[in-house]
Amino acid sequence: MNGHGPIKAFISRLFRVIRHSRSKQRERNLPPLAAATVKLANNNTMYVDPRDRRGKKLISKQGNANPPSLAAWSAVVRERDWDFVVDVGANYGEMLLNLTPTPSGVMIAVEPNSHVSAYLSASLAASGLPVTVFVGGLGAAPGLVRLDGHSGDSGLTTTSRLSSPDGAEGPMAVTSSTTLDQLLTSLASKPLDQVSICIKVDVEGREQEVIDGARSTLEQAQEIAIMLEVLHGETELRMPGLHRAEEVFSASVPGLVQDVVFRRLDAAP
Repeated sequence: MNGHGPIKAFISRLFRVIRHSRSKQRERNLPPLAAATVKLANNNTMYVDPRDRRGKKLISKQGNANPPSLAAWSAVVRERDWDFVVDVGANYGEMLLNLTPTPSGVMIAVEPNSHVSAYLSASLAASGLPVTVFVGGLGAAPGLVRLDGHSGDSGLTTTSRLSSPDGAEGPMAVTSSTTLDQLLTSLASKPLDQVSICIKVDVEGREQEVIDGARSTLEQAQEIAIMLEVLHGETELRMPGLHRAEEVFSASVPGLVQDVVFRRLDAAP
């Protein structure tokens, strides 16, 4: 009888750990307390911060704040069964949550703002989308970055490199950064030259830095398509091996190009 005591105690502790772990996982996937719910056209659920200007816009637009960009992105994603679908600068997740049908490949959302990423993770969980969320930045090299947020508007958050966190102000001011090459290599189950990749990049003027950290991906990927926002950044981006295949125009400003889709030079238009 005495020999069973330690075993029972161990099993009891094990189940307490498992219950605690599951409870913590549920807590991480619960929407934040200050959350507004947006029901999307495809019946997915989006949670947003109603105090945030971007959140307010998504509420008023039923979760689709930029129809031309979403339409162009959705068309590229539907072209084939991509091995990877990557949203860099995911914000509340409208470019993944609105996709129909759901991509069959590995989906990745990159968002450096941990406040917004909490809503993003809750939305993906509520909608049953198997998306890997990387809370951090992407750039030309790994390291530390400072969040340069626009007061009251998470949609204008960007990052800048730091040599150390000294001098950074405010909560969530500093986060880690990696490269797209490193992120994809860590998640790929086969070499990059056997992988097809579809990427959206919207990082408020830091698009070239993300591309500079994706040289191996650009050179080696079996097939690749990248949609970049160009409203806030350089209009002449250095995209080795790729060409401007399509332009996406603003719905509110006639003739204004807001996104560009880049493809392989030898890819069919």
